[in-house]
Amino acid sequence: MNYIINGSLLFDTEEHLLSNEQNNKTLTLSAISSRLFCELLKNPAGVTREHLLNVVWSEHGLTASNNNLNNHISILRKHLEELAGLHDLIKTVPKKGFALNRKHLIVLVEEEGQSAGVVQGSTVKEKSSFRSIYMSLALFIVALLALFTSLYGDKIHSLFANTQPKTLYKYKGCVLKTLREIPEKKREASIAIIMEMISKNGVDCEYDRYDVFFYLSGEEQSANQFRMLSLCRNEHGGNYDHCYSIKVV
Repeated sequence: MNYIINGSLLFDTEEHLLSNEQNNKTLTLSAISSRLFCELLKNPAGVTREHLLNVVWSEHGLTASNNNLNNHISILRKHLEELAGLHDLIKTVPKKGFALNRKHLIVLVEEEGQSAGVVQGSTVKEKSSFRSIYMSLALFIVALLALFTSLYGDKIHSLFANTQPKTLYKYKGCVLKTLREIPEKKREASIAIIMEMISKNGVDCEYDRYDVFFYLSGEEQSANQFRMLSLCRNEHGGNYDHCYSIKVV
C-alpha cells in the first residue's frame, strides 16, 4: 500500500521508503517513524497522542512517552521538508494530538498502481476580503468575552469591551497578541510566560502557524494571577478555521 502526496512524494509503507520523483531524492524511514507516518495518513483529520503512543510503541513492546513521540514527529517533519518542502504537512493540535494540513492532496494507491481513492483533498478557497477577516476575528473576541464574563463577571467584560488585540512578539510561525496593555518593563517576563505555556502544550512554532491570543492578570508571581491562552491556526491571513483554548488559571 502506497500514498502519494501532492502528486510527487511517494510513501511505500512496506519498504518504509519516501521518494520524490521530481528531484530523485529517497529516504528510508525507521520502523517507528514509518508506523507513525502510517497512522497520521490513516487519520488525516486528527489522531490523539494516546492512540499514537499505543499503536506505534506500546503494541510493539516499546516504551511509550511523549518525548519519544515529539522527537519522531520532529524527525518526520524534517524529512518531509527535505524531500518535498512539506514543512507544514503535520500540524499540532494542542491538548489533543496531530492532524494533516488539509491543503495537501493525499492519494492512497493499491497494488499495480491503481488509485484506491483520495485520502485528503486540497481545498481551494477564495481570498478572504477584509470584511470576512475582520468578522472572523470579531466573532472570536466575542466568544472570549462570553467565556470570561461567565467566569469572572462584568469586571472582565468592561475591561475587554473596547480591546483590540496587539501584536507583542513574533517567534517563527507563532504571533503573540495581547488582549491587555502590558507595561514595557513587564513585556519580557510576559513573553517568557507565554512561550513556556506554548512549549508545555506541545505547540511547535517551527512548523505550525498560530496567532496566540493571551491575557495575564496581576503580578507575574502573584498567586491570584489567572491566565488565558487561545491559539488560532492562521493559514488564511487571519480568517481563522480552528481555535483552541489551552489554559485558564
